[in-house]
Amino acid sequence: MESLIDSRSNWTLHRVEVGKILKTFYIGIGMDPYRAIAAGNAVCIKPSEQNPTVNAVLTELLPKYLDPELYNVINGGIAETSKILEYKWDHILYIGGSRVGRIVATAAAKHLTPVTLELGGKNPVVLDPKVDIKLAARRLLWGRFANAGQICTCPDYLLVPREIMEPLVVAMKETYQTFYPDGPEASDCFARIVPEDATKRIQSLLGETRGTVILGGQVDVPKKYVAPTVVANVDGDDALMRKEIFGPVLMLVPVQDVGEAIAFIQAREYPLVVYVFSPNKKFQQKVFTSTKSGAALANDTVMSPAVPGFPVGGVGGSGYGYYAARQAFEEFSHWRVTLDNPSWVDVFVLGFRFPPYQPGYKTYTSMLYASLPPRPKKAGPVQKRWALWIFGAAVGAASILLTLAWPHLQSRA
Repeated sequence: MESLIDSRSNWTLHRVEVGKILKTFYIGIGMDPYRAIAAGNAVCIKPSEQNPTVNAVLTELLPKYLDPELYNVINGGIAETSKILEYKWDHILYIGGSRVGRIVATAAAKHLTPVTLELGGKNPVVLDPKVDIKLAARRLLWGRFANAGQICTCPDYLLVPREIMEPLVVAMKETYQTFYPDGPEASDCFARIVPEDATKRIQSLLGETRGTVILGGQVDVPKKYVAPTVVANVDGDDALMRKEIFGPVLMLVPVQDVGEAIAFIQAREYPLVVYVFSPNKKFQQKVFTSTKSGAALANDTVMSPAVPGFPVGGVGGSGYGYYAARQAFEEFSHWRVTLDNPSWVDVFVLGFRFPPYQPGYKTYTSMLYASLPPRPKKAGPVQKRWALWIFGAAVGAASILLTLAWPHLQSRA
């Protein structure tokens, strides 16, 4: 049975703006504020201080095309970021690493401000022994080395069955040579690391690893160059496995079978993406249903944010909430309910709610709320069901007539 309020009250559901939104991010990816703006919000953008050139362009152009009273850019480092986090915002979106993400979430909690976090993480790839090795090598190296590995959905490490480790390495070396015939440093198809300190951090990790560098490994800190690198025989507690690298380094972790691969993933923070390379749908589903992540992709990498209408967001350690597609629009919106009851409702429908209560009022009170979803129907008299439908239709029609006639009846009285 429907609630007594459903068809007898003038109620509406409005989408309204959230309010003032702070958008902060690590590098240029995700800096666009248009989803929050499209939802009707005022937006403050706090880009990372490690992107001075982009920040200068953004600071110059934004006030030329958008109202500076509503949309502005705040530049600066830790001190400025800490200060603006002291203010009460209506929503905060942060894109970056988990360490700063926890700082942002803690600051927001003081004001009970909702937060959207996109924290990346270490995205695993599970390989089926029956995989098309050449296809996998090409797509995996592209996915890891695109933009020098500075994409939050990049594959981070491969869980490789030992039986296909050797042919995979051979295929990767061939693909590497195809991608960079004159070497990656001379190639105009390979990017550089954005901040110099990140280059130093990756260099340090490569120096600490116990794995075997089979491709790349060269680092030039002043040029912010890290060669596209593949490291084999990496174990779970290696330096390269501590946290997201955010650079062009791909690790190969040997496993015995898919069960060991799944256990390896389950023992770590939820990633932004879990990848599977397999021609077998059952193999894919076994991995996807046994793990948890923001997205789950088969036989390709990185592509999910590029699909129109696909939301982007993590879960657990890789973040929460969405910052793409319709889900992002709704993330920066608030659904506000309004209700306007006509006075005749108290006379004909809801008068029982006022004390002193009459016998049987509890029965009517229960009708204020929607019933549970319908259970499987039992065989019963058809006449009873039709009687209920006719009664409901009659009450609905009477409600409409009363709503239209009530102002005239009051004026005559």
